[in-house]
Amino acid sequence: MATDAQIAIRLPSEILERAQLLADKSGISRHKLLSNLVIEGIETLEELDRLGIFRAALISRSFTETLKRASIPTGPDALGDKTGK
Repeated sequence: MATDAQIAIRLPSEILERAQLLADKSGISRHKLLSNLVIEGIETLEELDRLGIFRAALISRSFTETLKRASIPTGPDALGDKTGK
């Protein structure tokens, strides 16, 4: 039987505030919400690895984060299509 281990991480206060809002909406503790997110994230990455696209997904995520830091628009409106078509 697996045992739970305790860890400590640092997160920006904005992320903790957002997590608290989501936890409140869900009716669960912030701890449980964050724990669920970590488990789901690991399972998603494991599935991407099984599909052989793990590295591509990480590269894509890294590229998107770089664009955000540079304030370059991403998403459907990034190419100037304001009609949503």
